[in-house]
Amino acid sequence: MARSTPEKPPRTFYLNEHHELPPDEKSGGGRAPQYFGINWAAKGKRLKQSLEKAMEAALRSADPLRGRQYFLVAAPEPQLRKTSKDPKKAPSGTFEEVTDFRSSHPRVFGRLGLDLIDVAEDGRALVHATPERLEVLLTRTSALEALNTRDQSRWATVESFSEIPVELRVDGVWLAEISGSREMVDTVFELQPFLNRAEVEDVLRGLTELLGRDQRSRLTGTGQDYSGRSWLRGRVSAAAIRRVAREFFSVHGMTGTGSVQALGFWQ
Repeated sequence: MARSTPEKPPRTFYLNEHHELPPDEKSGGGRAPQYFGINWAAKGKRLKQSLEKAMEAALRSADPLRGRQYFLVAAPEPQLRKTSKDPKKAPSGTFEEVTDFRSSHPRVFGRLGLDLIDVAEDGRALVHATPERLEVLLTRTSALEALNTRDQSRWATVESFSEIPVELRVDGVWLAEISGSREMVDTVFELQPFLNRAEVEDVLRGLTELLGRDQRSRLTGTGQDYSGRSWLRGRVSAAAIRRVAREFFSVHGMTGTGSVQALGFWQ
């Protein structure tokens, strides 16, 4: 009779919320990018301070989701120097690489546990994060100098974070055109992605309250686009549009219903 082979007990791998193995379980994956000339201590301090400042700005806003969801702008490092042994690519041993969140470096945000929403024409990226994830990132940036090469490389292409500026959520040319008019403007408010139904309702109530202070402005309808992102429509004054752009980070963008606007994040 053939001798039976003892079965090996199954091994369970526990992934974190970003589907990454813990550092001691990682293997392979290729060689980490070798960046040259980065002061990691200074970079970590700058990143941590910019994250804290952006979070504080969101918490000071009138956004109904402040403290529950964060939508930030990540500015790219314009140019980085990397080492290479390829004599054609780097005759001197190093070469310059331009950061491009749209084509070359979009995966960096997933590796940091952030959700990339879109990239503006000027190269800045709009990203989403939960409060729990931002706390992790604050801890890591405060110790960036002590991290291993692979973990440091995840931060190399990001220069800083900031709150979303008004010009990236409402087209300045369109706003200037309507600013001199006292007429109400048919406007669509496109909400950020990653909002659940309850959060959309909270934003709806917040916008209704804000527009109610204007007396003439009001919401007239709601809906969803083909991707499932929610939008709101209303008859709104230019002053109310500016207030929403300043205070509501849960609103991705605003545009008139009768024209196509070239917002930085809208394609």
